[in-house]
Amino acid sequence: MPAKIEDYALIGDCETAVLVTRDGSINWFCFPRFDSPACFAALLGTEDHGRWRIRPAGPIRKLRRRYRDGTLILEIDLVTDEGEVQLIDCMPPRTEAADVVRLVQGKRGKVSMRMELSIRFDYGAVVPWVRHAQKGIWAIAGPDALYLRTDVETHGENFQTVAEFTVSEGEEVPFTLSWYPSHKPEPPEQDAAKSVAETAAWWRAWSDRCTYDGGWRDAVLRSFITLKALTYAPTGGIFVQYYGCKQLGASLLMMPLVGFLPATGPRMRGTVEAVEQRLVRDGFVDRYPTLLEVDGLPPSEGAFLVYTFWLADNLALQRRYREARNLFERLLGLCNDVGLLSEEYDPETGRLVGNFPQGMVSFQFHQTANGRRSPCSR
Repeated sequence: MPAKIEDYALIGDCETAVLVTRDGSINWFCFPRFDSPACFAALLGTEDHGRWRIRPAGPIRKLRRRYRDGTLILEIDLVTDEGEVQLIDCMPPRTEAADVVRLVQGKRGKVSMRMELSIRFDYGAVVPWVRHAQKGIWAIAGPDALYLRTDVETHGENFQTVAEFTVSEGEEVPFTLSWYPSHKPEPPEQDAAKSVAETAAWWRAWSDRCTYDGGWRDAVLRSFITLKALTYAPTGGIFVQYYGCKQLGASLLMMPLVGFLPATGPRMRGTVEAVEQRLVRDGFVDRYPTLLEVDGLPPSEGAFLVYTFWLADNLALQRRYREARNLFERLLGLCNDVGLLSEEYDPETGRLVGNFPQGMVSFQFHQTANGRRSPCSR
């Protein structure tokens, strides 16, 4: 059964990113850039479209996950009848190669583990040519190559690479997956534990510059880090409604936020009231009434979180502070267990939907929490 959107966590190196399920399966990965074709695309299909899963061989009795403070390093604690392990996932800052580092640490007992790696380039369409290497395997398809390095023995099984191993208390088992152009030499071997430590230091050197000291600092800092991860480091770029329409659109809420109209003037008060009456659904804001004949969309998309943040901003600017704060706290309550938000929310099913995580939402989260119109400081 496919994982829910809200069950994913993000790791990245500011040039591309990975989505990881709660139980340690990487189901989405575009190498080497955000806009590259995916080599793991199980998010949109099945495991046959590519994934990389590391988990206990037996049933998981308890699972906890979190980001290491001030970083984008994901830690997943997995408890079984045999003991407990921690799976650490990160992407080191980009050098020549693009790397995903996964480190399995034994915490208690001796736990049987299983790794399954299904590489499918071009969104699941291309099965690569796979060969055993000195430590692991490498896979090649056209211009792309992936090199898996690990100390455990691997073997082929049903067009995937599999490893079965055990981890005892105090032991570490490293895995490093590196992308490189297939016409160039393979990248040098990295020390996985050292890479994790250097990645932690890199993120903390950046996140320690955050000066926000208001309410919800942890959530605001997590939003900062997510936004940083979604930027494309070489350029700094991140994510890029229909002219002449007479229908109400939630984009009108932006006008006082950029100084086009005064928030307390009669036109904006009337606009906010109209949005509340006609576009708010169970407390969250739809972007506009979808009409099949206009935009081709059926009336079933989720409420847009950016517009809901904008409504909270407008309420604060109109000195409706209690309502603004309540709305902000409702939005905060939508974050998943590692503090991520999607583009939309479906109030009817109680599910996060749309792009996940979404850079504009992370940016607006910060703006609403920290701006001059912030409901958080009231």
